[in-house]
Amino acid sequence: MRIFILILIIIYSTLSCNSFVQEDKKTLFDNYEHTLSFIKQGNDEYMRGNYKKAIIFYKKAINDGKLNELKSLALNNIAESYELLEIYDKAQEYFNKSLHIDSLNPLTYSNLAECQTLTNDYTNAMLNFNYAIQLDSNISIIYLNRGDLKERMMDFNGALEDINKAIEKDINNKFAYSNRSEIYKIFSDYNSAKDDLDKSIEIDPTYVVAYINRGFIRKLLNDLDGAMQDYDTAIELEKDNAICYLDRGELKMEIGDYKGACKDINFARTLGFDISNFQWVLDEYCEN
Repeated sequence: MRIFILILIIIYSTLSCNSFVQEDKKTLFDNYEHTLSFIKQGNDEYMRGNYKKAIIFYKKAINDGKLNELKSLALNNIAESYELLEIYDKAQEYFNKSLHIDSLNPLTYSNLAECQTLTNDYTNAMLNFNYAIQLDSNISIIYLNRGDLKERMMDFNGALEDINKAIEKDINNKFAYSNRSEIYKIFSDYNSAKDDLDKSIEIDPTYVVAYINRGFIRKLLNDLDGAMQDYDTAIELEKDNAICYLDRGELKMEIGDYKGACKDINFARTLGFDISNFQWVLDEYCEN
């Protein structure tokens, strides 16, 4: 899970230092606000999914800014944008640039480690997650991200230990319960997996991923009605999510509702999902 660093820097205390005369404080404040405006515009584009536009504004902040705190923030967010564009070499370059300015920022080390995880550089990813935790051992999301790395490395017990730690640090982390349910599923402990997904949904009743995953777990527990209800809810919340329709289509196939399965699988295809693994269903049961 990415840690997108928004405007979380406490800088105003700097403005009250006795070393500044009033005019200097005003100049510093004006510079801060001007640079911050570019970062805010970048954040707006980032949240809309316009990552290339976001990068333009973040680079303007870097060129405009005189405060290293804001430069480090902008560099981190450029890196995040490149990561989402799947340009991983540029992402790592900008994470390292951010760390060159702020070498003790645990969130940036965690972000770099996550990017390294995506490029299968597990050794350096683990080193950076470990160092991030050494810098600050109280950030839930870093344990969660390291747990994801351990899961990829097939260290499921280690992953479970880290996810438990993430929950200990933040009992309302919906992602942690959802991720722990995946480990319980690997261990074939389906009841515990469902319990964690129940908790994730209790924390955020709009969390679509948890409904999809709980629907699958309910199928494994032979609660087909409950599974259907979860898939229906997921679709109500996110009508353009092809996975929801595909999973519901699979369930409809299992209960013999081939007409309904055809409709859902075909709709998943219209949303751009590759349904080649289900082509046999369309060929055998669906009208052309």
